[in-house]
Amino acid sequence: MKRLIILLAVMFVAVSVAHGQKKSEYHAEWDAGINVGSPYAGFVHPTINTIHGVRFSDRVSVGGGLGITCSPINDGFTIMPLYANVKCFFAIKKRTRPYVSLDVGYTMLLSQDADDGPGVGVYFSPALGLKKGRFKFQIGYTAQQWKFTYDSSGSSFIHSTGHVRFGMMF
Repeated sequence: MKRLIILLAVMFVAVSVAHGQKKSEYHAEWDAGINVGSPYAGFVHPTINTIHGVRFSDRVSVGGGLGITCSPINDGFTIMPLYANVKCFFAIKKRTRPYVSLDVGYTMLLSQDADDGPGVGVYFSPALGLKKGRFKFQIGYTAQQWKFTYDSSGSSFIHSTGHVRFGMMF
């Protein structure tokens, strides 16, 4: 819980400092897509995400994000990542811009089989994307960690997937 509070405080300070800059402006985006993992963990997991923050210039934005990832296989699970996001855009054309994105934060396991307890772990997701007008497309890698208690050991499990997402930036 301390880590979550520290993460939120750092995001608040970054947004507050950026708000004082002359060229900064509000940045929002949402996307939906799928995380594609290994067959033993359920191959396809639908996901939705939203990010809100500050665009420092036409090349850099920083914000905080929240997502939901579900798995419909084997009674399923629901994961909610809370993360900080940094995006760097490359100028090729005015309306078509490739970008690099990095999300770092925490994953909260909201639901799983009744035998397992909730857990919190590290969330890490680098991605490459393309923004055309307000629309975006990105592909990347997502690693989400949580703790579970199959045998009361409290072991950590890292769920790694590739992801494909479509969305909009405002």
